Amino acid sequence: MVGHPDCSLHDTGWKHPDHQGRLPAVVRAIERDMPALHTHLREIEARPATEAELLRVHTPEHLDRVRAAVQQAASLGASVSLDADTRVSGASWAAALAAAGTVLSATEAVRSGAARNAFCLARPPGRGASATQPGRFSLFNNVAVGVRHLQEEHGVRCVLVVDWGADPPLGTQDIFQADPWVHLLGGAFGAAELEAAVAAVRPEWIFLAAEFGDDPEPVYARTRLLRECAEAACQGRLVSVLEGGYAAAALGKAVVQHLRALAALPPA
Repeated sequence: MVGHPDCSLHDTGWKHPDHQGRLPAVVRAIERDMPALHTHLREIEARPATEAELLRVHTPEHLDRVRAAVQQAASLGASVSLDADTRVSGASWAAALAAAGTVLSATEAVRSGAARNAFCLARPPGRGASATQPGRFSLFNNVAVGVRHLQEEHGVRCVLVVDWGADPPLGTQDIFQADPWVHLLGGAFGAAELEAAVAAVRPEWIFLAAEFGDDPEPVYARTRLLRECAEAACQGRLVSVLEGGYAAAALGKAVVQHLRALAALPPA
């Protein structure tokens, strides 16, 4: 599990769905389950992403817009809206670099063999950010930053991005629409569709944009299937990245089930 303390500094206000209580709720749930997880879970503090790493995915104008809004929020001492859904505070730049950095650090841990797979405790989320615009609570597209890192630094070609979101992953689609080597599976799909996609794509890596609904019950089975697909297709190289999940108590329970399945432990 890869995280960074700066991810909790992104202050959108308590009435916002992506409020600052989400990550502490997840951490509390994990701590309660540590008797089962402790021998299987390695915790890693991420290094923040650099601007150069963000620019592999986003335009300079995109970065400038986010930075200017964060600077405005810092000077006002209050959050600032980028659009109807997306807000920033004075610490959001550091949080966004840390969130993208969790994915970079996770890919390196899995690539080096230090971890079999990884879960990124990232905030703010990323799937709503396109190449040119933040949106849908997202500042930068964390999954895309990780994929581009593997492509440009390590020569990885074929990647499957699985998205559990209830709404279409428009930001991720925008970023990868011209890349024939990055395949996206999102929307409503079941086990048959996932297995067919993995068989057709034959990915070198699988990334999961992990959006959790209000019901944690299906999470274990879905995660186990994805882990098994990764083990069969790409030596288990699976990086899961937290996206949505806005009912804090349910999110904590869902992440525990997710971690247990990634670690091949029985469900809680």
